[in-house]
Amino acid sequence: MKLTRERAQIVHKFLDQVLPPFIRDSCWFMRIPMRLVYGEKYKEFMSFKNKAFEMSEAEFRDTYQKVAPVLMERDTDLAQACFDRIISKVSSTNGTILEVGAGLCLLANAMSKTHSVTVCDLVIDPTVKARYPHLHFTEGNVEHLPFKDRSFDIVVSTNTLEHVQHLHEAISEMRRVARKQIIITVPRQRPYRYTFDLHLHFFPYPHSLMAVMNNGSPKNCEIVGGDIYYEETVIRRKR
Repeated sequence: MKLTRERAQIVHKFLDQVLPPFIRDSCWFMRIPMRLVYGEKYKEFMSFKNKAFEMSEAEFRDTYQKVAPVLMERDTDLAQACFDRIISKVSSTNGTILEVGAGLCLLANAMSKTHSVTVCDLVIDPTVKARYPHLHFTEGNVEHLPFKDRSFDIVVSTNTLEHVQHLHEAISEMRRVARKQIIITVPRQRPYRYTFDLHLHFFPYPHSLMAVMNNGSPKNCEIVGGDIYYEETVIRRKR
């Protein structure tokens, strides 16, 4: 199914803000649209949140591979405004870039026009590697990135943190491998049991993200293009 990020935001706004919570969060109601969208794989989406935190890393990765054929088809999960903001920001900063959870690499490719870009994701489609041979690809988990401390000047993560099993570990790892700056986007979304995605963490407001990111470093967090955009200057404190 093809659905732009902007149109997906409209659907989410209706489901999450218009429907009464007792309907929106009910199994009997959500089973109908979920089955229409995902066919028999709807069960994977409806039960995911109950199982995800007990899965091994291999089981977690296998679940994503299992549902991949029915996921929304779009080149990027970023709204255009967020995409443009990131390109503008990295263009003003020199150095290397790591993008964590790059998907089909549309943003990584755009950033590679001015920077050396490394992509790290749980699973990287071979067709993506073939399409962008100038990018550096590494399969890995954001919760334990396979890179040395301060390996990249900028670390970018777009619409990824909502998926991870261990949120604070993922944030800590991105800070560990970043030298200058971290840029993050997450969907602006209310927490419900049944969602048309495999999200585990929800950020309905900018302060929802600030609450998990807060470490005293200079930062900016705001709504851009309907999603939440965050940037942080990395500060190394003396021990």
